[in-house]
Amino acid sequence: MQMMRVTLKTLRWLRGEQLPTLQTARQRFRRIGRFTKMSKKTAISQLGANGVSCEYYTTADADTSNLIVFLHGGGYCVGSLDTYRAWLSRVVELGNIPILAVAYQQAPEHPFPTAPSNALSAYEWALEHHSGKNIFLLGDSAGGGLCLSIMLKMREENIPMPQAAILIAPWVDLTLQQSSLTRLAHRDLIMRKKDLEMLVHLYIGRESATNPFISPLYADLAGLPPIYIQQGTDDLFFDEVNELHKKLLSAGVKSKLEIWKGMPHVWHVMYDQVKEARQATRKIIDFIAETAKNKNLGQTN
Repeated sequence: MQMMRVTLKTLRWLRGEQLPTLQTARQRFRRIGRFTKMSKKTAISQLGANGVSCEYYTTADADTSNLIVFLHGGGYCVGSLDTYRAWLSRVVELGNIPILAVAYQQAPEHPFPTAPSNALSAYEWALEHHSGKNIFLLGDSAGGGLCLSIMLKMREENIPMPQAAILIAPWVDLTLQQSSLTRLAHRDLIMRKKDLEMLVHLYIGRESATNPFISPLYADLAGLPPIYIQQGTDDLFFDEVNELHKKLLSAGVKSKLEIWKGMPHVWHVMYDQVKEARQATRKIIDFIAETAKNKNLGQTN
C-alpha cells in the first residue's frame, strides 16, 4: 500500500497543479492501463451492439450462462477502454465470465444524454443476444453512475433488469456539494475537485446536476436489483457513496457496501501491484457466482 501511495504522489507531482487540456487528460488516463498486464488466456474481439462500439472478452472455457456488461469510468469525458482492458482480461480469466465492455461516446463531443443512451442500447443488445442468461452490470466511477442511470431508465420503460449491479466508487452526485470533496483532498492523490468541476461542465452543459439520470443520488431508487458497492476511504466520492448506500436500503433495495481502508479511487486497475486490487476483484467474482447460484436455485436475492 505504501508503494502505491508513493507512485500516486509522484504522478500527482509530475502533472502539476494546472488544469490539463482534454487531450492531455485523455492521454494520462489511458496510461493508467499500463499498471496491469493482459491475461494470455483472454481473447478480445470488437463488435457493434445496436450501433455502439464494444469489446467482447472471453476465455476458451468461459461459463456463457453469465455475462458482465461493463461501463468504464473517466468522468464521462476522458475515460476509455484502454485503461481497463488488461484488468478486464484478468476478471475474465479469474471468473471465466465473458464481458461486454461498452465504449460509449463521451463529452464534450457527445454530452449528456449520449452516454446513458449508448449504454442502454448496448445493454438491450446483450438482452437480445444472451436471452435467458444472467446479466450483471459492472461499472466504476462515472461508469458506476451510468449503471444506476440506465437501471432507472429500465424501470421507467419496463426493460428487464440485470441480475445485480456491481459499483466501484460510483460517481453519483455531480452537484459537487459533498463534504468529502474537500475533507479528503489531501488523501485523494488521483482526483481533484477542480478537475471534477471541468468534467461536469463538459458533460452536462446547461442540464441540472440534480437530474436523476445525471446524479442518481437524487433519484427514487426503489425497484432496483441487488447492488454491491466497493469504496476506498481515500476517495473524494466517499460521502456520496455512503449516502447512496443508505438511500438504497431506505428504498428497499438489497445493497452491500464494502469499505476498503487506505484505498484510492478505483484501485482495481493496479491489479499487478496492489494485493487489495486482486482481493477486491476476487470478491466481485465471488459475488457474481453466489448471486447467479441463488438465482438458479430459485432463491430471491
